[in-house]
Order: sequence, then C-alpha cells, then structure tokens
Amino acid sequence: MNILTTLTTYAPPSYLDATYWINRSPNADDVLLLSDAIIEFNKRTYSTTNIPLVFDLHDTLSLDDITKHLNDTLTYVNTVYDTDGVAYTREQIAQRWFGWEPLLQTQWGLVRSRTSLRTIPSLAIFSDEPYDFAFDAFQETTLDMGTPIAAIAQYGAWMFVLAPHYWGWLPESAIHYAPKSDVDDYATAAKHVVLKSHALITTPSGYLVTQMGTPLVLDAPDPDAHVLKVRLPNGTQGWVENNGQVGEPLPCTPRNLVSQAFYLLGQPYSWGGFPQPIWGRDCSRLVKDTYATTGITLPRNADQQEQATPAILTFAEIPIEKRKSEIVAHARLGDMLITPTHIMLYLGDIDGEPYVIHAAGNPARAVIVSTLDYGKTPQVDRLTSLARCSV
Repeated sequence: MNILTTLTTYAPPSYLDATYWINRSPNADDVLLLSDAIIEFNKRTYSTTNIPLVFDLHDTLSLDDITKHLNDTLTYVNTVYDTDGVAYTREQIAQRWFGWEPLLQTQWGLVRSRTSLRTIPSLAIFSDEPYDFAFDAFQETTLDMGTPIAAIAQYGAWMFVLAPHYWGWLPESAIHYAPKSDVDDYATAAKHVVLKSHALITTPSGYLVTQMGTPLVLDAPDPDAHVLKVRLPNGTQGWVENNGQVGEPLPCTPRNLVSQAFYLLGQPYSWGGFPQPIWGRDCSRLVKDTYATTGITLPRNADQQEQATPAILTFAEIPIEKRKSEIVAHARLGDMLITPTHIMLYLGDIDGEPYVIHAAGNPARAVIVSTLDYGKTPQVDRLTSLARCSV
C-alpha cells in the first residue's frame, strides 16, 4: 500500500492540508506563549521528570550516585524478550551488562549526529512481547546533533550519559568531548532551528541530516546568502542551503504548530526513532519536533509530555459517549489529546467528529490524519487529558 492510499484510508484528501484546518479555526493566530514564557515553561519541564539539568551535574559523583542513576534506568523493565523469543528478567539484564566502570570525573560533550540513546549499552533489540520487534523496550529516544551530554560511566565503547530529560547509554563515537564551558557556549548559542521535516548539512567529510526542531548554531547568519554557515559540534563548519529549511524559532501559535506537523504527514512510524533514526517518528516525537520549532523543548515520551503540559480537560469522570462533544467544546487547534500510551494534535471537528494528526502505530504505521476512532481500541475510549502549552 503506498502512502497516499494509507493517508486517504483514514481521511478524505481535503483533510490532508493544514490550511483546511487552520482556516476553520478562529484561534489560529493566538500566541500561546511569548519568548519569556517559553523560557519559563522549558525550565518547568525538568521539575516534572525528576532528572537534573545537564549543566547542574557535579564534576565528580560518588560511586553510590552513579550506581543509583544506572539502576534507575532499569526501574521500569519487567520481563523482556530477545529476538529469539528468550525471556529475560530485570536482574538478568543488569547482570548481562555488569562490569561498567565509573568515571573519576564527569566528561562533557556534544552529540556529533543524530544517535539512539539506549537503556542498555547495546543495540540489541528486546521487546515487551515475544517477536514484537517494532517496539524496542530499550530505546529511550534519539538525540539530535549538538545535544549537550555529561558522561559518568563507561562500558566498552559505550558511555552512560545525562542528556536533556534522560539518562542512558550512548556510543562513545557519537560524542565530541569538550570543556564544560565550551559545551554550554554551544548549547546557549543555538538560536536557529530546522523548520522543515529535515535539513541536509554539508560537512568537510560528507553530510549530516538533521530533523525538524534541531537547534543549530549559525555563524554570521546572512538572510540574503544562498548558503548559511553552520557551526558543527566538533568546531568545524558546515553549510546548509538558505531555502527556508532553517530559521529562527517561529511564534508559538496554533497556525504554526499545525503547519509544522503537516510537513511530517506520511512519514513512517518509528518507536523512539529506532530503527529509522533519520526519518522515523513515534507519536511523542512528532509532538516534540513540532513544538521545538517554536522554541519549546518538551521531553520525548508521551507520559512526560502530559506531566509537563497543563491539562485543560481530564476525561476520567467523563463518559466515553460524551467525550467527543466535550473535546469539540473545549479544544483548540494544536492542542494535545493524550492517552496512557499515545499523544495526538487536535485539528478541529467535522459535524461534531474530532480529527487529529498523529504518528500512528498499527495498522497505518505513519503520520496520519484520522478521527479518534482509530485503533483496535478507539483512542477516544482511552483518553486521559486535553492539554495546552501554558505557564
């Protein structure tokens, strides 16, 4: 089945255009958060995840602290299955990769290119259900080029790191080490973002592909130049065409959020960005990347996004048969509709039927527009909250 057939299975062709929904919304140009409020919102997201800011980490950590952070990454692991269907307990997983070495001093660095962050120091696939390879239980997220990290332990060619909103294992080859001050300077200098589904950066040794929302450092940006100069994490220079794929963060309005989301329509579903770290997105990565183009830095996981974003409406006490009418009454273009395992962006309603854009799992396995009846168990039955970015 080609992607157009997949998309039109769930919505008519006219619904697959962002302007269709924007023109129906009376609030499309309302500013949700101004720049100062975005800074405050981004700070607050860390308090909901109980994970420290990268630059707040101490230069040295005790062995007990390092051990605790390592053990915490396995807290939510129950029984998992390898690619042969063999079951492993949490204790067996911990034992299999026992033998890591603590670092005497925290090492600071920047991610060289988009890379998977793992629960374990391995790319081996484990799933919560036998042979369910599409959902890797140990894929934490993918880190974009230029993401700051702090490494505190090592296992062979892997480093255990703190990244924004996450602890996890990263291949050491993916890290450019630098003094903490240089890493901080790079992170705070990133004032531009990738605005389209991706941007191709030419480098002295080849090229890098960066996804929507990736912060970039531009050297002497000239809006009239044909090519923009990009400072790479290792200090060298890259180049990207000045064709609208890179720019300053957009105003945080429903119009911009939905327009950005529709750039990703039809892209393949990929849990945690794995095994398609360039093109694939899951539901929460779609939301994260969309909001990142306005300067908002959400965590990647849907449950963390729900914790970080104020609820406009909760559904626990609303009967299923009344939920759609409540959504139509309260939701605005670009709001988040959240279930325990899924997150979607609200578009509007057609004759009282709410529509969303989301990175859907089976059977579509793509970014689609659909009603809330999508799925083996309809999403409307599983809703927990309607949320909107605010402070």
